Amino acid sequence: MTANSHPLQLAVKYHQANRLAQAEQIYSKILEAQPNQPDALYGLGLLAQQRGKHSDALKIFQTVLGIQPKSFKTWFSLGNLRQAQGQWSEAVSAYQQALAIRPQEAAIYNNLGYALKQQDQLDEAIACYQKALEIQPNLIEAEVNLANALYAQGKLAPEKQTHYAEANYNLGQTQKKTGNLNTAIAYYRQAISLQPNLAEAHYNLGIALQEQGKLEQAVESYQQSLSLKPDYVEAHNSLGKILQEQGKLEEAVHYYQEALKLKPDYAQAYSNWVSALHKMNSIGIWQRLSNIWHKSGFWGVFSEAWKFFWMRFAGLSYLGRVATWLATWFARPYWGRCHLAYYHPQGYIAPSAQICHRNLQFGANVFIDERVTIFQDRHGGQVELGDRVYLYGYTYIQTGKNGTVKIGADTHIHPRCQFSAYKASIKIGCNVHIATNCAFYPFDHGMVPGKLMHLQPLKTKGDIIVDDGAWIGCGVIVLNGVRIGKGAVVGAGAVVTEDIPDGAIAVGVPARVVKLRADLA
Repeated sequence: MTANSHPLQLAVKYHQANRLAQAEQIYSKILEAQPNQPDALYGLGLLAQQRGKHSDALKIFQTVLGIQPKSFKTWFSLGNLRQAQGQWSEAVSAYQQALAIRPQEAAIYNNLGYALKQQDQLDEAIACYQKALEIQPNLIEAEVNLANALYAQGKLAPEKQTHYAEANYNLGQTQKKTGNLNTAIAYYRQAISLQPNLAEAHYNLGIALQEQGKLEQAVESYQQSLSLKPDYVEAHNSLGKILQEQGKLEEAVHYYQEALKLKPDYAQAYSNWVSALHKMNSIGIWQRLSNIWHKSGFWGVFSEAWKFFWMRFAGLSYLGRVATWLATWFARPYWGRCHLAYYHPQGYIAPSAQICHRNLQFGANVFIDERVTIFQDRHGGQVELGDRVYLYGYTYIQTGKNGTVKIGADTHIHPRCQFSAYKASIKIGCNVHIATNCAFYPFDHGMVPGKLMHLQPLKTKGDIIVDDGAWIGCGVIVLNGVRIGKGAVVGAGAVVTEDIPDGAIAVGVPARVVKLRADLA
């Protein structure tokens, strides 16, 4: 075992666990001691490729091949990189180099066949797919790609087209999850070619196109999915989001309303609908003051103008805090100040709130009440607050090493709640309501004897996830590795140690499902 084998194994472990920052740090330290360590260089190349830095990845892979010309995995990765860039002939060349080193790898023949098919070399592609299946008969991707090539030649039996349409769709889903959008789009389009009425393929094609910023094409895909499946609630919501991005607010509101008619408890659609309505119904300051004049006279106008004026300067800076304090002169405390969050998109941050976080991202019209604390410990990760998130008094959010907190739009977190994200993340969805005195801990302490408790290492079973529309009662404690499903209800005082399904009602210590909300109908 070499001196660098242990840190290299650790870096690979982090890489496989998608902890990219930690993996990159270890690769870099290895290269400080050994500048030409090929495995560490290869790891950095993969990281660059995952992050879309294709030119950096190309340079690193070429450097590795200069050190190890017969590195199979580097030639393979170089072929995948060229394929992702649409450089099909260069991809073919790289895959052939990999096969010269290791001629019995089914995955290489499959990828080589795909690159050849993109250059309309169908016979050669079919031969590659057949060779891949000869080596590994259960390689589904090669089987599907072979069917696609045969279909392009008019040789796929009609009775098999529906089966392979579904198979292409499933491969598209897999590729989308791993971030390979171009490949996912190709599979979705192949699925649609084989079965034009597959609404799910049109919808997911729209999602992939939207992620690439191809909004007009995404709109067409969503509309096509709705023409095939008018009650496709997710397509209504997604189409509304694109139209809202394009400034077509009335059309966006229509699609959100359609989604809510089909699914009244669809939390994301509700949040999007509120956002679009807020933008549609926002009026200028002079019209607002005119309306108040007719209702409340001079003092109403004066107090409104006072709050509007100072909230324009509100923010996290010292002067911003002073401006916020001045704005509160004519606003009652506690809930009486919630409306100040709507006076400006930067929202309301109480002067006494303690914000000590370098990686904090706010949505629009966020409300942060008195004595709220948002703190970043050493190496702590991001805190992201969605639009119209409300954090009430004495709530505490802290991120430590490998921990992040994300809170979705229109979520309300009531006083004295605590979120301590160490070792894993806390992810709260849209329209979640969390009552007072709740605590979320995505980590635990070791308890081995012979060591003081505060010196024990932290460990975790995974992230805490609270899905859209859930309701958490007073004093609930949620522990690591737990998912609380969409629309679930957790009764007061419960300790959640296991997953709670969508729409379930759970109570007790430990929390147990006692019924489903559907039973209440």
